[in-house]
Amino acid sequence: MSELLTKQQILEGTRGVTTVCIESLKGEVEIHAITDGEYAQVQRVVTQGLRMTIRKRGDEQEFDAGDAAKNERASNVLTCKLGLVEKWSDTELDRLPAGATAEIANAIQEFSGVSKDPEKEQEFLRLARSFRDDERGAADSDTPPDGPPAGTPTE
Repeated sequence: MSELLTKQQILEGTRGVTTVCIESLKGEVEIHAITDGEYAQVQRVVTQGLRMTIRKRGDEQEFDAGDAAKNERASNVLTCKLGLVEKWSDTELDRLPAGATAEIANAIQEFSGVSKDPEKEQEFLRLARSFRDDERGAADSDTPPDGPPAGTPTE
């Protein structure tokens, strides 16, 4: 049976600090968990201005995610600024070796319990690509990425 937590205990749990090895830096950094509100800020940056276009050209399909790479980079910078114990500026994070910001951001998200799930990301891409085949179009947008594809009969 799990322990009943108080509000104070829950809030103190977000202040935990750990040291993680960052291979691209050949060293360790101190990080702390980000809060739910901070994670929501990161997610807003990831999805800001994204557009998805799927066109049918014969048997071809196109998946256009617009500014996805730029947004991913900006979300990694924000995650680092929120989750590194020592404060960093955007300019300082830009000076890190290639891949270091993403590696640190992934460690922070994992420590916070919100790391990316590669299987769910692949499922989302599969659903997005199959979107063009469904005559109902946007009506299927309520289907969760971990649920069955729209139109799948249920028992």
